[in-house]
Amino acid sequence: AGGLAFGAPLGTLLGTVGIVLSASFKFGLARGLGRQWIRPHLGPSFRRIEARLEDTGTWFVAAATGHPAGPMAAVHWAAGLSSIPLGPFLLAVLLAGFVRAGLCSYFGEALARPGSMRFWLTSVALLAVVLLPLASRRFRRRAFGS
Repeated sequence: AGGLAFGAPLGTLLGTVGIVLSASFKFGLARGLGRQWIRPHLGPSFRRIEARLEDTGTWFVAAATGHPAGPMAAVHWAAGLSSIPLGPFLLAVLLAGFVRAGLCSYFGEALARPGSMRFWLTSVALLAVVLLPLASRRFRRRAFGS
């Protein structure tokens, strides 16, 4: 929407700011409410996400944040409940959020010209970026546990 409304450059900037503020809020709220109080109330699916966060740290946060279809919210909440330090978390979210916002803004701007070559190239590229991780058996096993 940012790219469609404001163009790719401003849409990217505004999108990045939104992602960083949202992630910071989720992280801070999860961390501030008390990890020991919240953890027992979450199910086994959260424990799997938390285990991945503990194993891969900010790389997992960056991958989920930067991927245009990545599960940002769950990962940002889980990061607040994990032992990931705030500084590396924010750096990962800032850099990856810029990538995600840029991809989405560029696509949004291309939507203003449906049927154009730019529209089709951007659509195919975005679809490829979304589906590419599924080509990896290791990714599927880690992401879906199968």
